[in-house]
Amino acid sequence: MSYKKQLMNIISKIKNKIFFLISSTIIILLCLFLIDFFLKKKFNLGNPILYYHHPNFGYAIRPDQKIIRFDKEIKIDQFGSRSNFIRGKGNKFVFYGDSVLYGGRLVNNDELISELTCKYLGANNRCLNFGTNAYGLENITKRVKQDQTNYKNDFAIFVFNYDNLKRGVAKLSGQPFFNKPIDGNFKAINEVILRYVDIKRLKYRYTQSNKLEFEKYDKYLLDSDKQIKIEVQNYYQEIIDDLLYLAKNKFNNYLIVINYSKENIDENKNNINLKKMMNNYDKNKIIFLSDYFNKEKIEFPKIFFDNVHLNKFGHNVMAKIIAKHIKNNYE
Repeated sequence: MSYKKQLMNIISKIKNKIFFLISSTIIILLCLFLIDFFLKKKFNLGNPILYYHHPNFGYAIRPDQKIIRFDKEIKIDQFGSRSNFIRGKGNKFVFYGDSVLYGGRLVNNDELISELTCKYLGANNRCLNFGTNAYGLENITKRVKQDQTNYKNDFAIFVFNYDNLKRGVAKLSGQPFFNKPIDGNFKAINEVILRYVDIKRLKYRYTQSNKLEFEKYDKYLLDSDKQIKIEVQNYYQEIIDDLLYLAKNKFNNYLIVINYSKENIDENKNNINLKKMMNNYDKNKIIFLSDYFNKEKIEFPKIFFDNVHLNKFGHNVMAKIIAKHIKNNYE
């Protein structure tokens, strides 16, 4: 083969490789564009709710946001509350809790426990919903204490369960949440990847239990009888006491709502522990939802989206229970 033919073959191979690389790049970019477009159009990903770090109570949702997620409207008002709040006269109810109360992408703003409670209580009632994903009860307590807003004429409603006590102060750095908008192209794809990687990172680096595979129990939390250590239980009691002190002194009135999860083998034991911890407080100001659910014979699969979070029907059921309790026990 002549030198000229060899050179032409080499040039041809190079051209083919360049063409393949360019074509592959174009196809990959086109596929990414189509996937990103689908995720944005179908699930409204790429524009997540934003949070901010706080050195005292851990974190909170940034105010003044309005987005659509999975076809559900999430509106955060000027106070950082998920509500349709409008200034005006009438009673104001201020809700605190975790993701169950927040509602996430499962319900629209007007389908929330808080909004429906105000609706069932009658006209002119307004509700603020400070439910925040992954909050522990200490996050809530510290946030209420830090807040300088005058709530003396307002009614506080705290929604939590025993697991909220165990969390301590949840930090933003330990959650797969965003505190700034997603930069660059393919924002929806970036959100999916970043959330997945962060969840995996936390799974492999951290677990709430300190028990290793070869250990029989968590020795930092439990005693040799596998019961919660006295000092830990005392810590939980202090959180409850601090919260109820703030509830009585910062608000006109309050209600404690002990939430329920669909599948928790320790639920009854946990509720017994919570009842003991609240034994010295006004029983009319404390609702154990499990008691209501069992009494009303509510079928759990109908109200839960998963093991913990409520679906649209569940938010409605819970709102009716809260509104009815307030009407029957408060002037």
